[in-house]
Amino acid sequence: MKRRLLIFSLIYLIFLMTACSSDNKNPLMIKDTDVTVDILEEDDIKFEIEQVILSKGFQNLEPNVEVIKKDSGFRLLTSLGLFNTSGVKITNINKSGDEINIHIKNISKRSENQLAIPQVMIELEDVKFRSIENAKFNIVNENYNPIKVKLSANEVINKINSDFHIITNTSPEINIIEDDNNLFWILNYKNILDKYNLETPIVNLSIMVDANSGELVKSSKNFISHFIDEGNILDYIPNEYILYKKVEKTLSNEDTWVSLWKYDIESNTKMNLYSTNSDIIDAQYNPNYDSIAILESNGGANQLYILNRDDSKAYRVVFDNPINPSIIRWKDNTNIYLLSKTDITSIIYNYNIENNTTDPVKHMYSNIVGIQINDENIIITSKNEGTERFSIKLTSDLINFKFEAEGYMPRFISDEYIGYLRFNEKNNTNELVLLNRDNKKIHSIIDLNVSNFYEIDDNTIGIISKNQNNNDFTFHKYDIENKRLDTSVNLSSDKAYYDSENELLYIDFKVPFESTKSQIIYSLHLNKINIKELSVK
Repeated sequence: MKRRLLIFSLIYLIFLMTACSSDNKNPLMIKDTDVTVDILEEDDIKFEIEQVILSKGFQNLEPNVEVIKKDSGFRLLTSLGLFNTSGVKITNINKSGDEINIHIKNISKRSENQLAIPQVMIELEDVKFRSIENAKFNIVNENYNPIKVKLSANEVINKINSDFHIITNTSPEINIIEDDNNLFWILNYKNILDKYNLETPIVNLSIMVDANSGELVKSSKNFISHFIDEGNILDYIPNEYILYKKVEKTLSNEDTWVSLWKYDIESNTKMNLYSTNSDIIDAQYNPNYDSIAILESNGGANQLYILNRDDSKAYRVVFDNPINPSIIRWKDNTNIYLLSKTDITSIIYNYNIENNTTDPVKHMYSNIVGIQINDENIIITSKNEGTERFSIKLTSDLINFKFEAEGYMPRFISDEYIGYLRFNEKNNTNELVLLNRDNKKIHSIIDLNVSNFYEIDDNTIGIISKNQNNNDFTFHKYDIENKRLDTSVNLSSDKAYYDSENELLYIDFKVPFESTKSQIIYSLHLNKINIKELSVK
C-alpha cells in the first residue's frame, strides 16, 4: 500500500511541475553560432512603404511576393493580383515561425476605381531572420478578393498569333476590361506585317477575347501603309524622289539582273532608269537632281557610271589609271569624289562629268571608310586598325583639320551642325552627338541607342533608335533649337525616310518569311497610326 502511495505521489508531482512550466512558458529559442536568435512566436515587423503602383502590366495576374536584397536589409515587391481598386493600404506585417503575413486593405472609391494589379514596394526594418528568402509569404486580404481569370495574357497572345497568322517582333499592348461581371482581354497590335496582303503590308489590329472562354468577341484592322515596290532605297530626296534598286527575274527564274528605279513622290509614279548584270552598290543624285552617279560591283571590281536626266542610257567612266572606287560622293553638280584604296593608302580622286577628267586630290596613309561633303567642308571617317575604333575629321582642304573626334556615321545638319554617333560604353548604346560647326562645341547629346539619323529641315533631325528590349526601332523628331525630342512611331526597320509634306515615312523593309517579295518599300501614314481601342458595346 505504501509502495502504491509513493508511486502515485511521484506521478502527481511530475504532473504538477509540468503544469507550472506550461503556465510560465518562455518563447522557443533557436540557438546557432553566429546567427541572431529567432523568435517563432507571432511578432509584428516594422516596415515602410516605398512605392505603390496600380500596374497595367497584365502578364502575371497571380499574387506573389519577391524578396529583394538591399544593403543590410530587405525589400518586398508585393504583387496583389487583379481587382478593382483606387489604391491599397498595408495595415500590418507580422511573422509566425517561418511565415510572414502581409495584411492588405483595398481602398475603393467608385469614381476612381480601375481594374489593376496593385504592386507595393515594402522596406522591412530590423529583420533578422536567418533566411528570409526561404520564408513563406501570406497575403491576407482584409476586404477584397482577387479576380480569377482562366486565360492568362500569354495564353491569349499565343492563341491570337496562331489564329490570325500574325508576324511581329514585338508584343501587343494588353488591357483587360470588365462588363456585366464578364472579363475581356483587349490586344492592340501596332505596325504589324499582314502576311497575306503585301499591297498594304503594315496594319494596326485590335482584338477582343473573352478572358474565360477564349472566344473571339470582335476584331478591327486598320490599314496604315501602302506598297510602293520591291527593292532597296539608295537615295532619298525629301518630298521629291526615291532612288532604289531591285533584283528582277524572268518568269522561269533562270536569269536575274539588277535595275535602278525612280519613284516620283508627287505623281506617285515609278520609272525604270537603268539595268545591269552587275550589282548596284550605290546610286546618288547630284544637287540639281539632273544626274545620277551609279557605282556597280562585279566580283570586287567596281565601276562608275553616269546617268543624265536627258539621256536614256548611262555611260561608263573610263579612267586613265586603274581606279577601283569604293565610295562615291557628289562634291557639286559636276564633280564627284571617288575613294580608292591600296594596302597602305586611301586615295581620293575628283571626276568631272563635263570634261570627263579624273585627277588625284589627296593620298592619305589611313584607312578611310567614309566621306561626307557639304559645299567646301568635308568630313573624313577613318578606322584605326589597332583599336577597331573610328575617328572623324572636319576639313576644307584635306590637309588641315578643323575638328577631330572619336565617332562614326557623321552627317552635316544644315549649315550649322555636324551630327555623329559615339559609343557609350556605360549604357552600351550609340548616342547622337550634335556639334556646332562654328565654335566646335557640343550643342547636345541625344541619349538613345541611335541606328540612323538625317536632316529633315534646318531645325529638325529625324532619328531612328534601336529598342533594346524588343527587336524593333522607334522614329523620333528632334527640335535642335529647343532640344526637344518627340517620339512618333515604332518601326520594323531603321531605314525610314520622312516626308514632311504628306506626313509619311518611306520604309525599306526585309520581309521575315518566305515570299516572292523578299525586300519591299512601303509608305507608312503617320496620321493613321493611333489605335482606337475596342469596347464591348
